[in-house]
Amino acid sequence: MRDVLTRKNVYVEGLPAEAEFKDFIDFFLKEHLGRKILDIGCGTGSYGLALQKLGFDYRGIDARRDYVAQALQRGLKVEVMDAAKLDYADHSFDTVILFEVLEHTCDFVSVLREAVRVARERVLLTVPNNSELDGLRQAGLTYWHIHTSDHVNFFTAASLSRILESLGLDFRLSLSEPIHVHRLLPAMARKPIGLLTRLKILRPRFFYRICGVITKPGSG
Repeated sequence: MRDVLTRKNVYVEGLPAEAEFKDFIDFFLKEHLGRKILDIGCGTGSYGLALQKLGFDYRGIDARRDYVAQALQRGLKVEVMDAAKLDYADHSFDTVILFEVLEHTCDFVSVLREAVRVARERVLLTVPNNSELDGLRQAGLTYWHIHTSDHVNFFTAASLSRILESLGLDFRLSLSEPIHVHRLLPAMARKPIGLLTRLKILRPRFFYRICGVITKPGSG
C-alpha cells in the first residue's frame, strides 16, 4: 500500500538554526550599530556563537527552556524570557535582532514594540517573504516555509510596511535571497539564462525573504 500523506507528516516544526546563515551574518554586519547585542528568539545559540566570535557583547532570550539550556551549555549568556515582556530597561542594547521570529508569535506587535524599546540604535529583522505565492505556484515552486506548522503569520513587504508605519517607526525593507527559477529549466536552457542572471541582465522575480532595519531617532 502506498503511504498516505497527512497534515502531520507534511507540516513540520520550524526548528532553530543548527548553524549561522551567512546571509544573516552579512546583513547584521552591514546594518548593526554598536557592540552590545540582544538576540530575541535565540534558539540554541547558533548566531550567538558567531557574533560572540566576532567580538560582540552578546545576550540572547528565548521562550523555550530546552533551547536556552542548549545555548547555555555552549557558553552563551542567554535566558528564558517572554519576548513580548522583556525584563530589560529602555535602551539597554545597541542593536536588537529578530531573525525569523515574528512569523512564530501571535503577539508580534508587542514583540516589535519591546525590541524597539530596549534598542538604543537599531532593530534588525527578517521574515519569510510571502508576496509571490501565486507566481511561485505558477512556476512550479513551493516555499519550504509553507510546510512549517508553527508559523502563525505570513508577511509580505506591503503588509509589513503597513504594520511598521502604524507603529510610527523609521524603517526600510529590502528583499533578499533571490529564487532562480531558471534552475528548473532543461540543462541546455539553464546555462545561458543563468549567465544572464549572473551578469544582472535578467533580474530575479521572486525573493525568499524580507529584511528590515528599524532605526531609532537620532541614531546613525
